[in-house]
Amino acid sequence: MKWFNLAEAWNAVLLVDEADIFLERRQNRDLARNGLVSAFLRRMEYFKGLLFLTTNRVGQIDDAFISRVHVAIGYQSLNEETQRKVWNGFFRKLVCDRAGKIQIAPDAKKWVLDTTNETQLNGRDIRNALQTAITLAEFESEEDPEYDESLVTIVTKAHFQKVLEMSNRFRNYVTSIRREDEQKRAQGRGDRNDYGRDC
Repeated sequence: MKWFNLAEAWNAVLLVDEADIFLERRQNRDLARNGLVSAFLRRMEYFKGLLFLTTNRVGQIDDAFISRVHVAIGYQSLNEETQRKVWNGFFRKLVCDRAGKIQIAPDAKKWVLDTTNETQLNGRDIRNALQTAITLAEFESEEDPEYDESLVTIVTKAHFQKVLEMSNRFRNYVTSIRREDEQKRAQGRGDRNDYGRDC
């Protein structure tokens, strides 16, 4: 609980990412975890500051926390337009961070932005796809006998196609094993309802 004390002393915003362990519903058979949840609940109650808690398992939150949450912010899945904005944000960041080293081919960028209607990616998926496509392009460049590290590595449409195809195959494989997609599994476990959120 020292982080609460430090946040108050410094007049800082406190963020607890993946706060599930502290928020999860208490159970009779787990006294140690119940103690942790109770202590967190008590400290949160008297915290004099701004506290952000993140979770993707809203359905598992102990009822005692519900009345202590002042504002709940829910995030919908990214639609086509939002996916394009996220991709473009990562493309701009790449230009700033790796200018002169990595370049996205114009047709690759166009293809990625045009396929957002066929994909259901979140920000992490997009970042991972971009990083993997870059790594693949760098690997292929280094394997070329005429490789020169002073040259710009070009990330092509083929790199993105390969990465997104592998990602889709893996997701489909997991879905086939579990017989439900991620959203349905989360809803079935009572973690969250991605289909009918109002907040």
